[in-house]
Amino acid sequence: LQTATQTGARGIVISASDAQLDETLRLLKVLRSIKNNFPIEIVHKGDLSKDSIGSLVKYARNQDALEYPAQEIWFLNVHSVLSPGYSEKFEAYSNKWLALIFSSFDIPILLDSDTVPFVSIEKLYKLEEFQRTGVLFFKDRIISDDLFELSQVDVLKEVIYGCVGLNLTDESNINHIKDPMVAQALENMLVKKYKHHLESGLVILDKKRHLFSVLTSLALQFSPIAEYFHGDKEWFWLGALLSGNPFTFYPVGASNIGKLGSVISKETTGEFYQICSVQLSHTDKDGSLLWLNG
Repeated sequence: LQTATQTGARGIVISASDAQLDETLRLLKVLRSIKNNFPIEIVHKGDLSKDSIGSLVKYARNQDALEYPAQEIWFLNVHSVLSPGYSEKFEAYSNKWLALIFSSFDIPILLDSDTVPFVSIEKLYKLEEFQRTGVLFFKDRIISDDLFELSQVDVLKEVIYGCVGLNLTDESNINHIKDPMVAQALENMLVKKYKHHLESGLVILDKKRHLFSVLTSLALQFSPIAEYFHGDKEWFWLGALLSGNPFTFYPVGASNIGKLGSVISKETTGEFYQICSVQLSHTDKDGSLLWLNG
């Protein structure tokens, strides 16, 4: 990995197969529209056909609209570096670990193919929380009707204690955690029993500082407690926690975006406005959009 990684290199990494071709083409369109000047690396394990690669290259590099710069795009097939019989174990979300680990960038920004950034990639790299810790995660929405069982919470407390010696059977110890965002996530998980904490559609990570965290996350993805969570997303922050590396969440909670509608309620006087949408979005501290999941 050290010989394949470009020291100090920054860029966008995307996990994609033929199934994500249309989404990835749309993402390239977005990246051109925000005038991205970082290289893009698309990682696959032999499930991205030559025709799909040709379509992506053609769209990324065409010069039809000069106001939207052509994109530098690379492809990395990691099938040959996986032991026989293991390639098929990486399905759906878990392919993102391959993209992050084998990416040639030292400091990649991992994007889902349906992510829509509204700001420059450079601005994301400059966020104070990333500069301070070398990694940045964004919060998921609070879902209060999908909760852990008490026995699952007890197992998670044992795992945390066994890995980093943090005794959370006494829940007041959460108050001693320095980073308030990490403390909040642990309280939500272990006290309120929430399952959803992190949205992994956009992750920024310095592999020099956090490669062991990523490998820990990968191990957790295939561990007996994998069934506790949905997909890959929670393993990002739990891998960092269990490996003892500093990390944080962006301090602004997730939000919804959609058409603003006027509603007249029978229960209250007058009308009010609401957004009826499940479209997940992430905003800056001033309320402006940073990115959303398409």
